[in-house]
Amino acid sequence: MIVKRFTMSITSQVEIWQSGPSVPDDRERRQVMSEIEIARIAKALSHPVRVRLLLQLCASGLSQAKELVTIFDLAQSTVSEHLRILREAGLVAVKREGTRKLYYARATVLIAFANQIDRLVCTGQLTEGI
Repeated sequence: MIVKRFTMSITSQVEIWQSGPSVPDDRERRQVMSEIEIARIAKALSHPVRVRLLLQLCASGLSQAKELVTIFDLAQSTVSEHLRILREAGLVAVKREGTRKLYYARATVLIAFANQIDRLVCTGQLTEGI
């Protein structure tokens, strides 16, 4: 199942983030999201560039916007807009190092989202017991 593979991929990616700013614990992995949060994340993931940006951040850990501009050959304003949408959805966060802004994927949110989608696909429910 696609959702299971996505969940497994994200879960295995957590090992890479162990030294990063966002390390999920068991409590956060079981987080139940509201329908509004799920919809906001799904909407943020509805654009292929945002999906590619998120995958790049998962693979690289911390990246500056200018690095992403170079990798994706997009205008700086386009990358910044997509990063803003991902940040507002909670999928990406920013770590400041001096004057540099480093973007990273939030593993806890990705795992919680994947778990919610898995629950929806497998049971037809978003939360347990409903």
